[in-house]
Amino acid sequence: MNCDCRISYDEGEDRILGPHSNVQVVMVRENSGYQVVATVSDLGGKNCSVWNDLKVSYDKSFFQNPFDSIRKVWVFADVPYLYKLIRNHFLDKGFIVGVKKISKEVIEKILMLDSNEAKICPRLSLHHISVKGRERQRVYLETQLFSNQTAKAIRYLLPDEMDTADFFQLMNDSFDILNARNFKDDRLLARGYRYDLKNQKIIIDKLKSCIENLVISKTFKKTKKVTLVKRKEKIFFPFQKGFLMTIASLYGLYEDLMPLDVKFILTSRLNQDCLENFFSKIRGVGHFYDHPLPSEVRHRIRLLLLGKNVDDIPFSSATNTLPCEDKSLLTTELLEHMSPDLNECGNQSEIRRNNHK
Repeated sequence: MNCDCRISYDEGEDRILGPHSNVQVVMVRENSGYQVVATVSDLGGKNCSVWNDLKVSYDKSFFQNPFDSIRKVWVFADVPYLYKLIRNHFLDKGFIVGVKKISKEVIEKILMLDSNEAKICPRLSLHHISVKGRERQRVYLETQLFSNQTAKAIRYLLPDEMDTADFFQLMNDSFDILNARNFKDDRLLARGYRYDLKNQKIIIDKLKSCIENLVISKTFKKTKKVTLVKRKEKIFFPFQKGFLMTIASLYGLYEDLMPLDVKFILTSRLNQDCLENFFSKIRGVGHFYDHPLPSEVRHRIRLLLLGKNVDDIPFSSATNTLPCEDKSLLTTELLEHMSPDLNECGNQSEIRRNNHK
């Protein structure tokens, strides 16, 4: 998270903090007794520069833990961000999968055919394929477009577009696996990686093959001619690198956790949602003051940990993520239940005095 890079003074600890431009947590977590096994970020320019400095890529998706060089830290690209990027390429240019072009024209046909009162895809609308600007940051628009329901509608209404239906089904199933939130989910694939390992691995391998062979197409308005965007061999678009690195990191992290007898991996914990929600809470404490000084960041974190009305703190207005379902926080209410009952202690002392008599 970015913070104000000015030097600040912490009155509580009587020391000067800064200048810091970012909040760093890896070494702090290790020194606190937590083992850092993975890190996640989007494909922003600064993040890609950090990957280059760490010599991380889709071929080698980890770096040595700075606290313990024997252990690895696996690098993940933010999964919802990746699916939004692939959705944007689908809407803007389309894809060539094998010898078949996949584009938003198929969805336009679906919307025309599915215009009756009883719709096959009631959530799907023209807004999903014409979305622009900040609205493209909304994850739910991507998940509703690349959904199981849309894939079935394509198979039913446009049987000649099976390649597009298969692509949509793959996007839906792989997103369930890579963004699993609840081990009791009705969807078996979304119950955490390893719950249905055989089928999950088949789907992820299909996703890897699809991403590796995906070709971006471009249609010229005047000639209406589809032209392939030429790329050198083994050179991918950023979103393709992100997918391949995330898949490699998931397999590597799973192998590292196997000796610990891990039952499953809730892969949603490997994306940025929980981190963005935390940062949004920190910003929400200060309302419009959303780039606090380092000392102010520390105070706000303490408020979140020990505050009584944590749930009343609003998210930052810029957030694009959903609130975390797990709200197990350390609050003053919990500490009240842990405090001793002084009256009970007094009664026990009185009993002991009577026994001595």
